[in-house]
Amino acid sequence: MDVVDSHGKSSEEEYVVRIHRNALNYGDLQEKYGYIGQMPMKDHIKKLLNVECNSSCILRELEIRLPFTKWIRHYDWKKDFICDLVAGFTVCIMQIPQGMAYAILAGVQPIVGIYTAFFPALIYMLFGTSPHASLGTFAVISIIISSAVVNISTTEDCSNLEEGNYCPIQVATAVTFTTGCFQFIFGVFQIGKLTNFLSKPFVSGFTTGSAIHVFTSQVKYLFGLSIKRSSGYFTVIKTYIEIFKNIADSNFAVIGISIVSIFILAFYDNLIKERLKKFCRFPFPIQLMLVILCTSLSYAFNFEEIANVEIVGDIPVGLPEPQVPLFELIPKVLPVAVSCTVVSYAIHMSLSKMFAQKHGYKVDGTQELFAFGISNIFGSFFSSLPMSTSLSRSLVQDNSGCKSLFTTGVSGFILFCVTQRHVFTNARFAFIDVGIGLMTGVAFSLVYLLYQASVPQISVIEPAKGTTDIFISPNEYQVHSQSQTQHHFVKIAGNLNFSNAESTQDSIMELVSTTQKEDIIPVKKTVILDISGVNSMDPSACKGIAKLYKMLEIIFWKTSFVGVNNRVWNQMVQCNLLFDIPCERFYPSMQDAISFLKKLSASFDEFY
Repeated sequence: MDVVDSHGKSSEEEYVVRIHRNALNYGDLQEKYGYIGQMPMKDHIKKLLNVECNSSCILRELEIRLPFTKWIRHYDWKKDFICDLVAGFTVCIMQIPQGMAYAILAGVQPIVGIYTAFFPALIYMLFGTSPHASLGTFAVISIIISSAVVNISTTEDCSNLEEGNYCPIQVATAVTFTTGCFQFIFGVFQIGKLTNFLSKPFVSGFTTGSAIHVFTSQVKYLFGLSIKRSSGYFTVIKTYIEIFKNIADSNFAVIGISIVSIFILAFYDNLIKERLKKFCRFPFPIQLMLVILCTSLSYAFNFEEIANVEIVGDIPVGLPEPQVPLFELIPKVLPVAVSCTVVSYAIHMSLSKMFAQKHGYKVDGTQELFAFGISNIFGSFFSSLPMSTSLSRSLVQDNSGCKSLFTTGVSGFILFCVTQRHVFTNARFAFIDVGIGLMTGVAFSLVYLLYQASVPQISVIEPAKGTTDIFISPNEYQVHSQSQTQHHFVKIAGNLNFSNAESTQDSIMELVSTTQKEDIIPVKKTVILDISGVNSMDPSACKGIAKLYKMLEIIFWKTSFVGVNNRVWNQMVQCNLLFDIPCERFYPSMQDAISFLKKLSASFDEFY
């Protein structure tokens, strides 16, 4: 701070820090302040077993594991239901042809695609946390399943099967059941936290890559071509090679329908959509109207016979009888099930995070694993494929005005009506050898190390009683400072990166919010973050710290940072973090920060 002295010259005011105490080593420190140490494992177990859970605890746990019980109580029926109704109806119209097409792509009967959009999706509505995700079939998952169906199934006819013979739906449901089991087990072990490793560049790249695969799978239909399906590596390139080889066989009627449809959708989105909002309270379902128009024209002018345009045709009616998946197929479908588990979850979380960021809500990665696991296990008893999130349908669901998971319920109910329109009118396990056991151990070790590296240690600290420069954790020492200080002291230790940027923000906000409610007099006015234990900070973490700073500044008078090392400082400079946080908010030590804050606030009486 610059001041003007009696001679009119500018000089820098000096703040003096004085420390007067006996020097201590860690042995003296632990003895003087009653070091508690880490709680033994048996005490941890006793503490868990002795936890008393009242009604509020049960309700809180129920809301976590069954999110439907939480959002349904706050649902705005007047404002949101009409939007969910329109979105659900619009997406349902897409589910029918798309589900049947993707079922054919997987090598099973077309009706299986509709079952997949109905049974697992309705269960997800109860357990899921991503309202804008359109669940059902997806092209990439269908391609993965088709490899197992082709290699394992021996006959197309599921009636009168001899021992050792399997039909496509038996293989597919075995994959679905195994995938659901993997996802449920991963949810139990909270492996969903590993989704923190999905950085924004990865999410963007993966979403774009999936979009390219989906678009490529639809190109042949835009030209009305029938080409053989490509497999193995470079599928996209092989597909386009086949398309260009057969481009001369294109159906001009199909091309005309495709061009007109794309033009109508683009024209509406770019020129009409925003203007129509002034006159229409809910999003106009242009996709639904286009499907109705094309279907009506196809029926009226008999496109199938006159122009050789392929149509969906009659949709089978009725629901499948529940059947237990063939457990004997599980060892044979394990590799495919693992692929479906990882890919379907990665696609879902990529899209869910994108929509969550757009609409300002959070998606629980662990709960999503539970939801997917339960949904797929249930669906496997009703002739369903592994459930995944469709990029195209999710975008339509979002653009159609989806507000909650009721959209999924509406879509499922309509599909039920479609399939029921006449109504309304011996497990086997393999031995694991030493090599597999070794690889499994190494894999778990790597996962553990990655998890440890991705979770920084965040704790509240307080000055030791009678000192101004020793800060200890009240959870580890019996004797600490008076709790009536006007500072929040929070220590962060570990590497900050894209995998933990969001969880670090949430943990710190939860810590300071909890202690703010507990401290009645005086109310804490500042937050001092000790980042001396932070060794690195990537661009995502810098953005997270900037966001955290803005949130804390809304609640507290000042937010300060102490103990930043040279390496982290350089990283913050490279990431332009100092444009968001003033340089004056960084101090070399706690004493410096406290001394400056004490001078800046005349209302501060005593800090210790």
